[in-house]
Amino acid sequence: MLKIVGCTHTGRRELNEDSFLADDELGLAAVADGMGGYSSGEVASAIVVSTLWNDLKEGKSNLEQAVANAHLEVKKGVLEGRGGAGMGSTVVAAKFDGARFDLSWVGDSRAYIWDGHELKQISRDHSYVESLLSRGIISAEDAKTRNDRNLVTQALGAEALVELDIGSCEGDLYQGELLLLCSDGLNDELGGFEIARLLHDHAAEGLESCCEKLVQASYDAGGKDNITVMLVANDMPVPDAARVECRIVETHNLSGHSEYFPLDVPNDGAHITSSESVTEEFTTTQVYAVKPKSQLDYDALEDHVGSGTPGWLIGLIVVILLLGAVGLLVYLGIISF
Repeated sequence: MLKIVGCTHTGRRELNEDSFLADDELGLAAVADGMGGYSSGEVASAIVVSTLWNDLKEGKSNLEQAVANAHLEVKKGVLEGRGGAGMGSTVVAAKFDGARFDLSWVGDSRAYIWDGHELKQISRDHSYVESLLSRGIISAEDAKTRNDRNLVTQALGAEALVELDIGSCEGDLYQGELLLLCSDGLNDELGGFEIARLLHDHAAEGLESCCEKLVQASYDAGGKDNITVMLVANDMPVPDAARVECRIVETHNLSGHSEYFPLDVPNDGAHITSSESVTEEFTTTQVYAVKPKSQLDYDALEDHVGSGTPGWLIGLIVVILLLGAVGLLVYLGIISF
């Protein structure tokens, strides 16, 4: 049997734009982190979780299809006057069938597996910083301190998206393990080692207590953003030979050791370390949405979006310069018509 719990906190903000969904009977857990400001972000995240619940409850679609539909529903909400223009949301959701789960995500809300000894991140952020990190352009240590780490490259409802990129994987949750879903309000304040230590110290107290301890620790560490955490436990056995595992993005153990796996490196291969040095100037990742938490985030957004001269303006300038050059040559008598 599955047990799913969730808890959320506004943090040091005026409004909680996170939404979460816990349905043990349906085997569905989801966290959505809205963006767009007052009367927008919380609307977008609510649309996302309600769409997932309705689609999956009625058997209309699988999880990935339900996430794609949530993207359309957020856009539809804007047209119908629910929320506001520019609103959007991240999502991370798991749908269970027994001990096996499908996981889907968009944006930088995360999923982890805790096995009692090691914390394994199994979702890869759709973010500007992750696009640099996964290609070895920056190190894992650099990623933790960048001002632009809250810039996301995918979001449900984002108008600028040509195609929605839904991350997905399939896995099994063993007895004694926990699946952790969270908005970035948790992992922005707490590192992987700190999350692992809290799970190790408090998991035996019960899921509700452990969930609350994680949220409180994140709040105490700064709590600059809304904080939402969900924990899923399973008491159904899974034969080792039949186990399916999601690809691991990063691991953290209780000794403080962590290991990061780029996109093209298998889980038993090399990883990026802070000693590697590469250049960032060749990246071309487009930033589609932002969840600003401070003025630093607004400044970071300006560095990536709209800071260059638009293409149409460059073209117009070129045409004007060419016409001017031709006019000058005619005036000087060098050419004539």
